[in-house]
Amino acid sequence: MRTITTNDPQKLIRQLKCHTEAGQIRLTFLWPLDMEQVYIFKTESPLKISELNSNNARLFTLQEYKKLGGYVEPLPSGAFTYYVFPFTREGSEDVLFSSENGEENAIAVTGQIPIQFSLTEKTGFFKTYKTYLLSMLSQQHVKSDVLCYVKKEGSYPANSTDGTVYFLGNTLEAGITGQWEIKTKKNEYIRVFVRDPEMAGVYLLKGGL
Repeated sequence: MRTITTNDPQKLIRQLKCHTEAGQIRLTFLWPLDMEQVYIFKTESPLKISELNSNNARLFTLQEYKKLGGYVEPLPSGAFTYYVFPFTREGSEDVLFSSENGEENAIAVTGQIPIQFSLTEKTGFFKTYKTYLLSMLSQQHVKSDVLCYVKKEGSYPANSTDGTVYFLGNTLEAGITGQWEIKTKKNEYIRVFVRDPEMAGVYLLKGGL
């Protein structure tokens, strides 16, 4: 498998777009002229041309594209980049066509990232404060400003603005359980939230860790 660059729009992927619907993604694009099939690559990290091979590719035909109205698969958990390359066969070798900068061949897709957590409360009769032990685990890297906990007197906070907001301060590394010890007054309660409500569709907090 080798890749060549070209400026011929009829041999290139154009207008590559991603649509999210009912737990699925749908990739659509203008199908290159006189091509019957493309290769679709999916990767968590940037893909180098030298890494392209049929073992990490999905062969997708024009017939499938017409039947499904695009390339369809379940919404991925985490952030991925999809690459679409038209190709032709020369003898026993596949020759892929790419634009000069390769941007038209790629699109970034972010699916819902589940974050497991547990929040345990500890207190004592003779203490003026109580302690919460927060444990969190994600299979994707989560930046330090994504999550927060909210503290409120008298009752549990209902959302990320219902009380005093505190950042966790540390990133959550992929596959490694993070732990935080949080001290509060006896009449204070906390809950964990995704800080930005607009990002709540990307990060899914799940109890039961």
